[in-house]
Amino acid sequence: MTLLGFEPFIEIFIISLSLGFATSLIYRVLTNPKQMKELRKTAKEYSDKMKAAQKAGNTKEHEKFMNESLAQQRKVFSMTMKPMMVSLILFWIGFQVLGAFSETVIGLPFSLPYTTWEFPYIHLTTQYTWFWWYLLIISPSSMAFRKLLGAE
Repeated sequence: MTLLGFEPFIEIFIISLSLGFATSLIYRVLTNPKQMKELRKTAKEYSDKMKAAQKAGNTKEHEKFMNESLAQQRKVFSMTMKPMMVSLILFWIGFQVLGAFSETVIGLPFSLPYTTWEFPYIHLTTQYTWFWWYLLIISPSSMAFRKLLGAE
């Protein structure tokens, strides 16, 4: 089954790259990367101060810095909630499209390990389902797109 007229592994590659780029773009557009970086930096500083206060035995300072660190982390979480929801919708649509490849087995030009319950438990194969090919593509491409777009 092909959607674009290419081999299935190429189509899954294209769809995976598209999803990776789209989610990175969503994060870049819906968040403020500079503010996110600053909030994470501030949260880490408070966390370091909290650990120092705990080592010194100063429970009042420890609690104060812990509350500040948690407040910064809540701000980061609230900023990422909107792009996360949009990305979930996008991934749902993407997985509906990728479902057309449910019976497809991808033959890779190299061997990768997989685990079984049979000794020696780890085997090598070049045959994978569409999902594993998707994972092999989406992970590094998303990281690269986020780095390129400044959406870390």
